[in-house]
Amino acid sequence: MKAIELYAHLEKDFILQGLWDEWSKYMGDTKDFICTNFLKRSMGLVYDFAEDINKVYTAVFPEKSVTDKILNDNIENAMLFVHHPSIWLGSGNWNEIDLEVLKEFKKRKISVYNLTCYYKYGEDEIKDGMVALIAGGGNDLNFLKEMLENDIHILVTGITCEDEHSKESHDFAKENKISLLGGTHYSTEKFACIKMCDYFKRLGLTSEFIEGKPVFFDM
Repeated sequence: MKAIELYAHLEKDFILQGLWDEWSKYMGDTKDFICTNFLKRSMGLVYDFAEDINKVYTAVFPEKSVTDKILNDNIENAMLFVHHPSIWLGSGNWNEIDLEVLKEFKKRKISVYNLTCYYKYGEDEIKDGMVALIAGGGNDLNFLKEMLENDIHILVTGITCEDEHSKESHDFAKENKISLLGGTHYSTEKFACIKMCDYFKRLGLTSEFIEGKPVFFDM
């Protein structure tokens, strides 16, 4: 499949008008490789290195074990689809893909695509619910306040460790008797990346999920 066709499918099916993030401002080390559109909205195509795509790899983070797997496959004309364009280290810290890896991806014509999906299928308020489930970094004060407004006192999320980034959230949770159940950033977000393999296969592409490693400090 032509890469531009695959990008168009993803844009149409997943990226809503006005959807954006803030990744690019933290990715200065790789700025010479980043697509112009990603610099503007931090969503979608990150590194555009392919003209044709025959296989799509999916992963949560572009960590070394993931990029090593792709390079060891000796593949060309492929794409890595990730939930986050940077590598999670825990406690709010990230690393970028190694520049030498990016150079090799460019040489082998392997693009990188980033997508965080949001789906609003339900009503604005949770009815008769008792548990809130938020993958990844859901231990956020605004989410906890919304839970309390809906009389929900159990949150299942990825990152629950108490550190300088989450102290305010933990203080609020303790004061309002909200229990936090952590499953790590990686482990709670991997299932969407696994499911995306089915999407790419329906488009006629070979697709493979690459396992990463959870950061247990998240809990």
